[in-house]
Amino acid sequence: MRDGYYRITLTVVAFLAFAPGVAMSTTRTVPDDYPTIQSAIDAAVSGDSVLIGAGTYNEILSTNGRQLTICSRSGADVTIVTAASRGYPVLTVDAPGLLCGLTLTGAYNHVNNTVAGLGGGILVTGSGSITIAQCKIMNCAADHGGGIYVKSTVTAVITDCTVDGNRAVAAGIDPVGIGGGIYVEDNFNRSVTVTHSVITSNHAAEGGGISCGLRNASITYNRIEGNSGLYDGGGASLYVGDFSYNLVIGNGPTGVTVWGSSHVHHNTVVGNTAGAGFLQLGAITACSATVDHNIVAGTRSGVGIAAQPDCGVVASCNDLWNNEQGAVGAGVDTTQKANILADPLFCAGLPQNYTLSSNSPCSADPTCGPIGALGVACGSTASRRLSWGQLKRAYR
Repeated sequence: MRDGYYRITLTVVAFLAFAPGVAMSTTRTVPDDYPTIQSAIDAAVSGDSVLIGAGTYNEILSTNGRQLTICSRSGADVTIVTAASRGYPVLTVDAPGLLCGLTLTGAYNHVNNTVAGLGGGILVTGSGSITIAQCKIMNCAADHGGGIYVKSTVTAVITDCTVDGNRAVAAGIDPVGIGGGIYVEDNFNRSVTVTHSVITSNHAAEGGGISCGLRNASITYNRIEGNSGLYDGGGASLYVGDFSYNLVIGNGPTGVTVWGSSHVHHNTVVGNTAGAGFLQLGAITACSATVDHNIVAGTRSGVGIAAQPDCGVVASCNDLWNNEQGAVGAGVDTTQKANILADPLFCAGLPQNYTLSSNSPCSADPTCGPIGALGVACGSTASRRLSWGQLKRAYR
């Protein structure tokens, strides 16, 4: 992982150094050459790198329009930036660049001096492309985007990050904001990628883990666990894009809510609470979406897959096992290719381990091929007959 981290850093530094119109870069080190991170940023020009030594820094940071690489020497576990004051994100990035290997924590960004209290750990604004890699954004709060807020003018990649324990608290009321962990504004033309990240224990009114309004989103290979919402999208809420190869575990209400023509496939969606109300909800609740090759199991207070009112959802090649109110709700088309209703036979016996046993019906279904986010990792597992009480305890 560390080799990969430095490959990312050096590649982007090289790009910034040799891009047309960008001068050769200077590396400015903290605390060796500059006592604070912000003083190094203030001394930098576009194309420079700020390299941060291990330690805890009590600051509010802004790139102030500079195109920079801001990375740690030794990784996020030992390089921590805590918010120095309320009313601001820990870091505002308003130009293209790379951020890597930092922990950002402790912000409370309610409406004050910033634009409507957007972003607790990081506010990404301006234009161009930003990559956030191997960072930890933890225990922050903002009106919207408690952990990270991405403006609609930006193309962003968030990779190998941990987003944990953040809250969206609009108007200072918990929780009426959007995007507890990550919030991405609506935009028809920009794109966002969230991949290989852990998004856990975040809270918001909508999109507890992540809320994405972009029409070109890619949310892949993440673990989205233990997030909560007031209305829906406890794990994730998105408009249009690709949602695939994610573990969506123990969120609620709903694990994933989709509002537009997205493709939701090859996810493992286990132990989520669908929620109660005048709408029938599911672990995956969608509108105009294609939902296939997912394992959806152990849903409480709802079905496995549900459709929004007056919306078409096509569901095929899913394993819909032991969901409390049934496999699918009204308006879900299951006629194109069959779904299965079978114990997925996770490796650990009870499903704390979501890899598959060699005899799992999801490992190589003769009609559908592999189903779920993870492949085979152990030998045969015996099929189990669980009462509903046992099943609920297993997935909590």
